[in-house]
Amino acid sequence: MAALCPILVNQPDVARYATCPAQATWSQAIGVLVSKVLVIFLSCATTSATAGVLGKSYWNVWDLYNAILSEYWGPAARAGVFFASAGMILAIIATNAGSNSLPVGADTSGLWPRYINIVRGQVICALLAPICVPWKIIASASSFLTFLGSYTVFLMPTCGIMIVDYWIIRRGNLHVPSLYMKAEGAPYTYYKGWNLRAIAAWVSGVAFTVHGIAGSLDPDSVNQASKNMYKLGFLLSLAMGSLIYYVACLIWPIPVYPRELESQASTGFESMAPLEGFFPGESVDTIRGVVYSVEETEFKQTMGKSAGAEPVSEKYAV
Repeated sequence: MAALCPILVNQPDVARYATCPAQATWSQAIGVLVSKVLVIFLSCATTSATAGVLGKSYWNVWDLYNAILSEYWGPAARAGVFFASAGMILAIIATNAGSNSLPVGADTSGLWPRYINIVRGQVICALLAPICVPWKIIASASSFLTFLGSYTVFLMPTCGIMIVDYWIIRRGNLHVPSLYMKAEGAPYTYYKGWNLRAIAAWVSGVAFTVHGIAGSLDPDSVNQASKNMYKLGFLLSLAMGSLIYYVACLIWPIPVYPRELESQASTGFESMAPLEGFFPGESVDTIRGVVYSVEETEFKQTMGKSAGAEPVSEKYAV
């Protein structure tokens, strides 16, 4: 289950490019559920089979390939290892592009669109990645499994908050112009731009099971109950983050629409979908407070200079 965490949280960064819901559903069903289960099964089967053939089980793929070449050096073995390695290279590139590089680029460009686009965000991700010393993570099977188990504790509360916020609190309704409003009292301004309910829910979800990480590193440092909770960290972190966020929203409700438009709003599930998140009379042209992206700013400045006009310097499109 730990391998699904990044995909569950980051999939909107890729699914937003779909032109219809079907494009996002069938592709994720195959790419996430079928492929993950199949790869996990094949990994277990390969490790078990090599233990019987080579007399030792290998969890690391390149150690397995090296053992095969050491035991069966020949054209067939070398060709098999070559094509298997080529498949691994392709899989690693695709995984990093879809699950690591692209989500970081999309999120950082959303935070600072005036200075960072998706490509620049991906470059920043590549530069910062060595700081995480990934070679130590895969140094042994125990350290790798500890890493896989640990980030579920931090990611699943986020997933739970996203599920509750969209499906229960907002009932699938997003008012698109409100996403660009920074005024006090706007639906997505919260408290000075911070959703304290989500922060409290995330901290609670992490704190509920994070102590179990110590048990995976040093079994004698925590009791058995903590170890058992950590083993269920995927479900417990998800449940705790979801519950705390839901209760917090019941006590301190969050506005789904601007106050002046609440009388026009429907309480039905995804009732804003037919007009794509706009009320009658609204359109993309009525949105205020849009920060220019890097490409838009450079394009406008280039066009302004070529026409003899002043370069675009305003911060917001008004």
